[in-house]
Amino acid sequence: MNAPVFDAHSDDLYTLFAPPERDDLDEVRRQARLLEKGGHLPLINSVNDMVVILNDKRQVVAANDKFMATFKAATLDDVLGLRPGEAVDCIHAHELPGGCGTTEHCSQCGMAKAILSSLNQLKTVAECRVLRHGGESFEALDLLVTATPFPVEGRQFAIMAMADISHEKRRRILERIFFHDLLNIAGGLPGLADIVREEVPEALRPMMDLIHFSANQLVREVKAQRDLAAAESKELKVSPVVLNSREVIRVVAQTYLSQPDVKGRIIATEPESAEVSFASDYGLLMRVLGNMVKNALEAQKPGDTITIGCRAAAANHGSEHDANRGEGMAVEFYVHNPAVMGREVQLQVFQRSFSTKGTARGLGLYGIKLLTERYLRGRVGFTSGEAGTIFWVVLPAAIPA
Repeated sequence: MNAPVFDAHSDDLYTLFAPPERDDLDEVRRQARLLEKGGHLPLINSVNDMVVILNDKRQVVAANDKFMATFKAATLDDVLGLRPGEAVDCIHAHELPGGCGTTEHCSQCGMAKAILSSLNQLKTVAECRVLRHGGESFEALDLLVTATPFPVEGRQFAIMAMADISHEKRRRILERIFFHDLLNIAGGLPGLADIVREEVPEALRPMMDLIHFSANQLVREVKAQRDLAAAESKELKVSPVVLNSREVIRVVAQTYLSQPDVKGRIIATEPESAEVSFASDYGLLMRVLGNMVKNALEAQKPGDTITIGCRAAAANHGSEHDANRGEGMAVEFYVHNPAVMGREVQLQVFQRSFSTKGTARGLGLYGIKLLTERYLRGRVGFTSGEAGTIFWVVLPAAIPA
């Protein structure tokens, strides 16, 4: 490690962000002995993240084995008294005499800001991007930093845990690029199919209709997977519009009636469905209800009927499903099919990777729950018994801020 030597009392120290002053190394060692005497050090080796304990001058007083192994410190003496950016060899840590935390770059560092907050008695979680020296070039790190106040015998310390999320960040960037490029390509296929359809013989037009449908279905599936990935990473944006419940179920039923997957199954809309006005995200709601219909279709035999309907949520208090689920909600959508789920299936039905249809499945019902409860701010559930299976979604009159 390229650890600099600092004079804690130099007149040359100045800062563009955090205080530059430090405790000298003898004082840092006394602080380390204080933590060791209190029995605090074994705790930081009991977690999988990289962990350091910092004094009120943001200097390393203790570090766990994971931190030292990651940043190639042979012993604690290699990092004792350094600040975190110096210990990880951040490219900005040595730009000013005051070291880590004192440059203009540090004002935008999630780690530096989290440490300062924790030393002001506020636990803070932040993402931190670090460029560190690595061989002949540099290495980029993405860290999730949790800094927690840690007073010991009247002295202020902070425990900072760091999780390397570089792989996750790279995966999310690659996903966004993949979905963007794929949608650019797939999005043009329906239009091309329309143009070609007018040029082919009449006998081939049913085939062109199928190609057009398949192209649209491809675009819908790609968008569904893109939105699910964004939903899991909490990056999905919600755009509420005013909707009519009866019109929503009419569109859902019509959309799936035209699909080849129906294969002789019947999709019916409940004639007594209520007409409720509410505000929600149209695209996400159609995806949720479409998945409910698709799941019901896959459970049925040709000739079976599934029913989609809606009602005012307040009317369901005391109903056979769940007397409390309508509280604070405006509208319920439901899909009924005559099949009955086994108890072992019911107990796992919303688990992320569970499916009765093979190992490559399992995101449909999980996606319904994720989109409904995290983004549409509603509730989702089901009942299954002698009368068949009903999946239901209840939604508020408007998505809360």
